Amino acid sequence: MIVLTRLNGARFAINDEQIERLEEAPNAIVVLVNGNRYTVLENLQQIIDTIVNFRAHVIDVASKVEPGAAPGRQPNLALVHSQQDPSPVADPSPFSGAPMPEVESNVDGSLPPYSPPAGDNPFRRPPEQKA
Repeated sequence: MIVLTRLNGARFAINDEQIERLEEAPNAIVVLVNGNRYTVLENLQQIIDTIVNFRAHVIDVASKVEPGAAPGRQPNLALVHSQQDPSPVADPSPFSGAPMPEVESNVDGSLPPYSPPAGDNPFRRPPEQKA
């Protein structure tokens, strides 16, 4: 988020990744991807510099974060073992309560190409009947 100033002096924060374009006529106008337009006191170069500095700050902070030390909710991930390894799996599917299906992998650990399951696809549209 970057902080800009409206013409009335009120400051507001805006998501810099939602900016589609900047216009200057004579004040700077920030146009978002959803079509919202904000006229601000800052000129184009000041807005661009603010975005560049903000993104550099994000990269700098991210490079200093130790793995596992980031605040906030961490994803609930668990190691899924194969049938040959009966080790317990800690809550593999917290959303459904059902066990996750086994996924076969190649010898190098990569996933094989996707192939649709056998049988009828419930999402496929049935063929049209000719009259």
